[in-house]
Amino acid sequence: MLQTSSSPSPLKLIPCRPVGDGQTLSDQTGHVQNRWLVIIAAIVLNLALGALYSWPVFANFLEKALAEPDQWKNVQTQLVFSMATVFLAVGVIVAGQLSEYREPRFLILLSGLLTGGGYILAGVLPLNPLLVTSTLGVLVGFGIGVAYTLPISLAAKWFPDHRGLATGLAMAGFGIGSGVWAQVLDLFLPERLGIR
Repeated sequence: MLQTSSSPSPLKLIPCRPVGDGQTLSDQTGHVQNRWLVIIAAIVLNLALGALYSWPVFANFLEKALAEPDQWKNVQTQLVFSMATVFLAVGVIVAGQLSEYREPRFLILLSGLLTGGGYILAGVLPLNPLLVTSTLGVLVGFGIGVAYTLPISLAAKWFPDHRGLATGLAMAGFGIGSGVWAQVLDLFLPERLGIR
């Protein structure tokens, strides 16, 4: 296939080398950065993405706390989470393809727009199963999938000498995030605030 000047070119990986104490890396341009900042950013990103797994807090509210005609059935709440995990997988696949041509910064921005937009739409639209499945299930799931593998791959690249530690720390944020968000969200559900 002929590549024209308008088609995107794959990103070139710039080899980095340790500088001084071994905790900082320098690329060919001389830019120096502390590699532990990459791990901190990966943990923070995954803390935010882990909110997806706090869905049972919402599901419990939708199934039990809403007044009788508005109550959801268990199968409806399960469908939202199932769609979110399916579209998370789709987002990972699409992001894998996009990462050949785009910087991680672009993928993080895309993920933020999709995930944030999905949560905002789910919050302002009526609590209709179809609307919530479309916003939380599809948009949020896909948005999280776009960013899901970035922290892992970047951490591994910045820590070639400690790949296991780096990827483990990056992924720990995802698991911790689900527990943290479940506790925070439980405090702000309408039933806890006395709103019906």
